[in-house]
Order: sequence, then C-alpha cells, then structure tokens
Amino acid sequence: TWVAQADWASSHEDDYNWVCFLLGKAVESGLNMYFNKIIDIASNKLNLDKTHIEDYLTRKIQYNFTPKHQEGLELFKTLYDNFNRKQENFLKLKI
Repeated sequence: TWVAQADWASSHEDDYNWVCFLLGKAVESGLNMYFNKIIDIASNKLNLDKTHIEDYLTRKIQYNFTPKHQEGLELFKTLYDNFNRKQENFLKLKI
C-alpha cells in the first residue's frame, strides 16, 4: 500500500494512475517470473531459509486490496486528520 499527497494526486491524476498501474505490475512480476530469484536474493541477504521467505510471500502477505483494507485506511486517515487537526503543516493524504 502506498499513499500520495491529495493535492499532488488531484493535480497529477495521470501520473498518479500510472504509478498505481506500475506498482500492480511490479507485484505481478515479482510473484510470477521473478519469484524464485527474489526468494534466492532474500534468503542470502536476510540469512533465512528459503521456505520461510516463500511462506511469508505467498501466505502471510495479502496482495489484493479489499474493502476491508480500504476501511482500515479510511480509519487511519480519520485518526491522522483528527490528531493533526491543529497542525497546519501536516500533509493531507489521499486514500
């Protein structure tokens, strides 16, 4: 999940949509054609068994953005906005 400043996303809608598209393609590529290479690299760099990394990437991470994820982000935004209401310099988020 990534976030962008609301004013930037609104004023650069094509760029915002392109980044969203590219991130989706990066996940798709990583889970398909580069999956074994990613596991090898992560195993070496993290000094972890390949089965642990494969389990983490295939069973622990959820790659689909569901309504429940949206709900959680909306709650985060509400809490963020309420906490920073008095701070004028904080960034506005677009979810």
